[in-house]
Amino acid sequence: VISRAGAGAIAEITVAGKCAVLVPLPTAAEDHQTMNARSLEQAGAAALVHDNHIGEGLKDILSDLMQHPEKIQEMAAKSFALGITDATKKITDTLLADIS
Repeated sequence: VISRAGAGAIAEITVAGKCAVLVPLPTAAEDHQTMNARSLEQAGAAALVHDNHIGEGLKDILSDLMQHPEKIQEMAAKSFALGITDATKKITDTLLADIS
């Protein structure tokens, strides 16, 4: 997946367990997208490319992944491990506890 690094995108990528190349939106409030992307990068679940390096950076990362498909699988597994797959249940349980 090649994506921006907003919270919604991160949630979807990790729940699906996908390898990602994240391009943080440089104008995002308080640079939160860069922090999101770094978090996944540090966990080994994604690669980070900044807008000002998108051309060469994206080319290099994609080339490396194509030459080492095992990295895609490793990143995908690490991504899935970060995903919150039971978010709906957690939200429902919290809401039900609040109204009980």
